[in-house]
Amino acid sequence: MISVIMSAYNAEKTVRRAAESILNGSYGDLELIIADDGSRDETYKILQQICAEDPRCICFRNETNKGLAFSLNRCLSFARGEFIARMDADDYSLPDRLKIQLDFLSRHREFGFVGSAAYLIDHNEIYGIRRFPARPSSADIIRHNPFIHPSTLFRCECFEKTNGYRDMPFTRRCEDYDLFFRLYAEAISGYNLPQPLLLYEENPYDT
Repeated sequence: MISVIMSAYNAEKTVRRAAESILNGSYGDLELIIADDGSRDETYKILQQICAEDPRCICFRNETNKGLAFSLNRCLSFARGEFIARMDADDYSLPDRLKIQLDFLSRHREFGFVGSAAYLIDHNEIYGIRRFPARPSSADIIRHNPFIHPSTLFRCECFEKTNGYRDMPFTRRCEDYDLFFRLYAEAISGYNLPQPLLLYEENPYDT
């Protein structure tokens, strides 16, 4: 089984689409674990509706905004799968994403996790594609983050080896980069599939 972990904060406009892109995908042996990270809008109400509609969905709420690392670690505490997938509340997984990634990891034991290229979207419009090297090296990791975090599927031992995400002031907004650093330090490397398997929300004017 794959455990898909997601954190949502004030995501009432996008969280249902994100959740349904996972739940309606071609790979069905999964659970979707979603943390509402202290939202002030209708996010948690929508999550409760999704959970009522599909028993594979689990949700909980942080009383205050705790940040992504804290919320993802709480999600991991509920996870029962042999594999852990990431997803963001404003992104969209393509239907075969998890099936393709699981097939890759099943055939390539030398990799601990796998990501993919992604279509870049802004207000539901695709404006580009982001790709990183297929086999990032330790040298690549030192220079920049060569993985798209919400596109990744991990073997569960990746989180057992690293004790999950580090919830520290210096990792805020870069908890994924910190995780990849620590995985490579444990000689656990990742691979990037060349085909886009995710629609990744990013403002083209952000710098």
